[in-house]
Amino acid sequence: MPVTASIMVITADDDAMRCLDAACRALSLPYELDRQETGEFGLLELNVARRHGRLPELVIIDSDLPGLLGCDVVNLIRQDPRLRAVATMMMLPQGSVMLTAAQRSSDRCVARPTQQSAWVEMACSLTDALTWRHARSAMPRRPSQRIPHLLHIDDDAHGRFDFSEAFVQSGLPGVLHSLAGAHEAFTYLTRLGPYVDAPRPKLVIVAMTALNDGRLDLLQAIKTNALYRSIPVIVLTSADVRHGAHLTPVHADECITRPASMHGLIELISSFDHWISGSSIGSRILV
Repeated sequence: MPVTASIMVITADDDAMRCLDAACRALSLPYELDRQETGEFGLLELNVARRHGRLPELVIIDSDLPGLLGCDVVNLIRQDPRLRAVATMMMLPQGSVMLTAAQRSSDRCVARPTQQSAWVEMACSLTDALTWRHARSAMPRRPSQRIPHLLHIDDDAHGRFDFSEAFVQSGLPGVLHSLAGAHEAFTYLTRLGPYVDAPRPKLVIVAMTALNDGRLDLLQAIKTNALYRSIPVIVLTSADVRHGAHLTPVHADECITRPASMHGLIELISSFDHWISGSSIGSRILV
């Protein structure tokens, strides 16, 4: 496989490096990953690479580094006119209060993934990141929309797990983001906190197993807000059809009783392909 881009990863976390490398390999991404364990070693290697005319296209910097912190590494790269053309991405702890300050220095900040599926999504976003060095003025801040993203909201952990399993088996292409409730969904859609770089979903699926004012508020906000109302919304109700009685086109594009069997759920998810038509085919990824 030919290498098309060189990426430096500065992290002291062995697991983080192993997960990112595995994600790139799983997607057959033609990237060469060069790991440096400290900020000091990373800056030293960047200067060596510059002298030999082989600067990496992207530097991924873990915020939690021994010695020189990640934010300091970014600032030193930005202050050096010989290095500042290199695109940077910072990995921050989930919900980090450093996010705003770090964003001012780095081209992009991402929440450090906590599961392999999220590492795969991060690897998918590297294609956009690699354009920053050559198109700084038009630098994308959001993950690519070539792969369709689906947002699934369900308070019940078992319901989220079953839906994720059915999604994997359905053959539906895309990235599945599974969230626990209306508050988390609002945070995702408004790109706050750990979701500052959240991709715009092609489809929103909301589990309505009981009448829930917060869930109804979420549905109405999506369908009445100019920013979101073009996103199709599917509501999955329980077998009790009374739960769907309060739903109108203002709340959802389609209201469906959730199948009781895994086979039925797989077939239902497969039928969602018409909602995401126009997106290129991608791998099925869970987040």
